[in-house]
Order: sequence, then structure tokens, then C-alpha cells
Amino acid sequence: MVKTIKSKEIKNPKKIGTELKGEYNDDFSPDLIVANKDVCYLPKIDDIYYSPFYIENKSSLSHCVARENAFALGICSLLYALDTICLGIMPWPSIIKDGLNNSDK
Repeated sequence: MVKTIKSKEIKNPKKIGTELKGEYNDDFSPDLIVANKDVCYLPKIDDIYYSPFYIENKSSLSHCVARENAFALGICSLLYALDTICLGIMPWPSIIKDGLNNSDK
């Protein structure tokens, strides 16, 4: 369920992209929306997926039918984005420990 404003809920996943277009312009577009198991939105140029990121003045958030694979495509898009930005070595154990609110004693 997505809300664009407090009183307006978008219940149809196929309409999320259209409804959100009224709330932002492409300059502030998200790079990914997983709407349900069948629908996701990705940045595309002329209906072709080139990059996991919005490309200024070229990309547009596009509705994609992913029949029961939308979440998997979303994860793949996130992994593609991480691979693209080359984070280097990350202190994953510390990051996860902090996220779990554990402390060394």
C-alpha cells in the first residue's frame, strides 16, 4: 500500500508510477519501487533498462510486469547498483552488529 498524501492511498500497484508522477518530477525519482509480487518500477530510457540509477534528463521511472519476480528483480537491481558504485571493503560485521543493537562487553 502506498500513500502519496495522508488521505490518498494507492491500492492498484499498476497505478503507483502514474500517481507518484504527480508528487515528484523525474529529477527526484526513486531508482526502484517494488509494488507487489508482479509489479516493479525501474528507471528506463525509451523502455530499455540501462542502469540501476536514474540518468538525469534521460531516464524515467517505468512500470514493469515481473510475474511473481518483482522482489527478485528489485534485489538484483540493488546488487547491480552496489556492484556499480564499488564500495570497496565494508565492515559488514560491525554494520550488522550495530543494526542488531549488540554491544561488546
